Amino acid sequence: MFTILFIVCIVLVIFILKYVFGNSGSNPFAKDCREPVKKKVYDEKVKNKVLKQGFVASKVPDNLDAIIIGSGIGGLGLAVMLAKVGKKVLVLEQHDRAGGCCHTFTEKGFEFDVGIHYIGDLLGHTPFRCMLDQMSNGQLQWEPLENAYDHVILGPLENRRSYPIYSGSTRFPEELKKRFPGEEKAIDDYMRLVKKPEFGIWLLLVLKLFPLPLAKFLIHTGLVKHLSSFFKMAPRSLTDVVNELTENKDLRAVFTYIFGTYGTSCCI
Repeated sequence: MFTILFIVCIVLVIFILKYVFGNSGSNPFAKDCREPVKKKVYDEKVKNKVLKQGFVASKVPDNLDAIIIGSGIGGLGLAVMLAKVGKKVLVLEQHDRAGGCCHTFTEKGFEFDVGIHYIGDLLGHTPFRCMLDQMSNGQLQWEPLENAYDHVILGPLENRRSYPIYSGSTRFPEELKKRFPGEEKAIDDYMRLVKKPEFGIWLLLVLKLFPLPLAKFLIHTGLVKHLSSFFKMAPRSLTDVVNELTENKDLRAVFTYIFGTYGTSCCI
């Protein structure tokens, strides 16, 4: 088994070096695209000229390189990257406004976010921050949230418990331990589990670049589970995992709540 795994790893390394990093195509990150911050636009009519462009066949350019269905952050992000390397891209959206879960709407004079309300890992020169700055030409401005930035409220009014959620890889577990004395091991175990698949998720993205027969071979033989802990954890439910960590139902609820949003949080 280990011999087969070693051979597969060598093949993967060669493939990545040759077909991914050895690609001589245009690189959307080759040039720093950040520009001085421009004045914000608040006029709805001006914004809607960009966000609410109705489809007209005559506007579609000839010789398109790509058509992207959906104008969420994934679709728009991909469209920007392709456009930055000179590709002609058409983005189609069934809603009357572009943006997906990132768009906003106005009701009775108030503006509301549809989906995203805070985003983590944006302080300093993190890869995620650099990617967003490159896609937006540095026009997105981020404001750190107060710490605690969120609260988990549990129980009925007469027995209400509030658990503040703090950002920071050390402060979050430290504050949690203060609220749940005697659960230090469960909290440490949870933090290790959160971080364990972090690198492995990138292998999931690389797997999509592999030839389909090779990707199917790795998945169907189970070898992919030996290459990354992400694939070992993926089939498990969050409930099963947190129930194994602790018997404390409130701590289970906090673990479940914070799952997927953990990090140093900021908002636009």
